[in-house]
Amino acid sequence: MRPKVYKTRCARPALALIAVLWIAALMMALVSVAAQTSLLDSRVSQIENEKQRARWACRAGVETAIALLLEDDPSYDALTDLWATNPLELEQLDFGGVRVDVQVVDTASKLNVNAATREQLLALPDMTEDTADSILDWIDGDDEIRPGGAESGYYLNLDIGYWARNGAIRTDRELLRVKGVTEGLFYGDPEQELLSADNEGWSHYLTCYSRERNEDIDGNRRININRANQQNLTNDLGLSEGQARWITENRPFRQFTDMIGQPSSGQTTRTTPIQPAAQPAQQTQPGQRQPAQQQEQAPAEPLDTATVLELADKATLTNRRTLPGRVNINTAGEVVLTALFEGNRELALNVITAREGLGGVFLSLADLQQVEGMTQDSLQRYLDQMTIRSSIYEIHATAESQATGLTWQVQVIVDRQVAQGQVIYWREGISR
Repeated sequence: MRPKVYKTRCARPALALIAVLWIAALMMALVSVAAQTSLLDSRVSQIENEKQRARWACRAGVETAIALLLEDDPSYDALTDLWATNPLELEQLDFGGVRVDVQVVDTASKLNVNAATREQLLALPDMTEDTADSILDWIDGDDEIRPGGAESGYYLNLDIGYWARNGAIRTDRELLRVKGVTEGLFYGDPEQELLSADNEGWSHYLTCYSRERNEDIDGNRRININRANQQNLTNDLGLSEGQARWITENRPFRQFTDMIGQPSSGQTTRTTPIQPAAQPAQQTQPGQRQPAQQQEQAPAEPLDTATVLELADKATLTNRRTLPGRVNINTAGEVVLTALFEGNRELALNVITAREGLGGVFLSLADLQQVEGMTQDSLQRYLDQMTIRSSIYEIHATAESQATGLTWQVQVIVDRQVAQGQVIYWREGISR
């Protein structure tokens, strides 16, 4: 007879224990995932919150800069102005744990790429002939390729093709689309490009935004030298009758310096009254003006350099409402002035030396006569490309959150000649 086998019951508690342990482990995993998700959501929420705080802190910095520009004396612009040097209102601003730094740059302190010559482009550090030709090809309105340049045929054959602008560049960063312009050269990043010691990046030297209204310091339309009559020239510009007559005899002028010391056009100047032979001389009563043909005309008198320089703000040679931006000799640095003078670094340094000797400000273009080496030829070549006033400014605001380390940047281009300041370009985002 076989012995009976009794089944043990100890296996059931063991299975139950194992099940409990698995459930506990699962619950712990779920709690851990939930905690991590909650922590991640909290972190994301904090980052988003700090991003918005940094964004509005930048906005506050931009508005502060615009306010300083609107309060500034418009008769001249220099690096001594509050918009340029103002640590109390533009540097290390604390907005409750968000630090903001604001920099205001006069776009006229740069060379306008849409008006620059090949020689001026080649005077920039690390600029090659091929890149200069490519920039000019991008801007000009034709499809003729310069020796080292490129037109649409080159760009359309790239992996992602596009057409050449064949017109004025509209944003500074558009230069990055031009053959030969790399991010390292544009931004001055030595990690991406081998740069010369004096190259901070072409974005510091070139702009497409600088322009000026064809108005004088008081906001009045300038007098067109090529169109005004002699009475306007004498009354509105303060010229003598002889100077006004010389202008009307020798115009049109293509540039201001064409008026300096030019001889008369060869017309005979009469200095005695013209009397018709068949008529007796007319008697005039006291206080009565003589007939026009009997008035003695002043001889034509060419303008000297000082007079032409003084006319630069009140007069113009065109009826265009806006003009391409000229270089502000009060705010331009050594590199830009050297490029303006087509590589003449000595003249650029002399301008800076003379500017510092005048307290950092040229109050008039006539002060250029005090610059050593500023010859008559130099004035005739560059006068029409220089100014002492500006209207378009570039504002950079950078906000950093101390809690997250997030950095938000804003770039704004503003025209202060428009009421309350007109924003013509706005770009913002997280700094990477």
